[in-house]
Formats: sequence, C-alpha cells, structure tokens
Amino acid sequence: MVSFIYLGIFILSILAIKIYLPMYTKQHGIHYIAFLILAAISILNYYFIATAVSADVSLIAQKNIYAVMLFFPLIFLGILCELCKAPNKFVLEILSFFAIILTVVICTTDMTGLFYEEYKLNPATHNIDKVYGIFHAVYYAYLIITFLLTFYVIFSLLIVFTIFSIFSFVSSSKFLMICSISLLFSKMCNEFSS
Repeated sequence: MVSFIYLGIFILSILAIKIYLPMYTKQHGIHYIAFLILAAISILNYYFIATAVSADVSLIAQKNIYAVMLFFPLIFLGILCELCKAPNKFVLEILSFFAIILTVVICTTDMTGLFYEEYKLNPATHNIDKVYGIFHAVYYAYLIITFLLTFYVIFSLLIVFTIFSIFSFVSSSKFLMICSISLLFSKMCNEFSS
C-alpha cells in the first residue's frame, strides 16, 4: 500500500515539473526546477525502498536519498539568496564542495565502509539495518550547518521586514513564497529524519 502512495506522489511530482518547467525557467533561475527534480528523485527512491527485495537495491535507493538530502539545503539557500538578491557565491561554493565530497563517500560506502560500516535488509520493513560509520556524523554536521545558515537567512529577512519595513528589498509575494518553501522544506526534512 505504501509503495503505491510513493508511486502516485512520484507521478504527481513529475507532472508538477512538466507544468512548472516552462513557467519558472523563464522568470527565475534553475533552483526551483532543481528543487522539484530532487524531490521527485527522493520520492522515487522511497518507492524503491518500499519495494526492495534485496539489500543491494535498498542500499542504492538509500544512498540516493542521502545524496539528494545533501543538495536540498543548498538549492533552498540558493533560492533564498536569489529572491533577496543577496551575495551567495562563496558560501554556496564551499557548501557545494563539501556536498560533493560527502556524495562520493556515500556512493562508495559499500566499498569503503566510511558511511555504513555494515548493513543488511530487514525483510519485514524493507529497511536497511545498519551500523553507521564515521562520515555519518559528518553528514549530519553538514546538514546542521546548512540548516543554520538557511534559518539565519530567513531570520534576517524577518528582521528586515518587521523592524525596517523595507518591502522594496523583497516584495511581499516573494516573502510569502519564501515562507511557503520554508514550510515545505522543513516538512521534507522532518519526513526524512523519521
């Protein structure tokens, strides 16, 4: 039953990409479409985990989800900086470098044991029972840093709006878009961590 829900959500996300692709690439940067594409990839991998019959299939899907979750905060931070016309290049380049390094570590975990030291498929839940390696803590440290940076940008925007009432810096519709994307982002991160 859960696998059908994941498959249905994946199909809806592909339709959303098809609908929003022509609209957003002309008006805005590629960050919006990249956000939707990463969400679709993540949902598809949850479907693969729900229907996995071997530890290898489940591990590949789990690695893809971890890799996608590395780039969600980056793209979200890029959207915020793009909407606010904030300088972002240096911070995003450093975070992208660490995300790529962690992605390589995650993708080679079955050979190196740096992310998962050992793993096996639990046939009852279709989840992987795993023993975490050293880079799993580095992964969470990276996520915490990117979330703190993102919330710092959001909090800074709220201070600008409430104290100085400068609506020429970011329009109210962009502010509402920031808030709605923030809620979506926090919901996705909550689903991932549970």
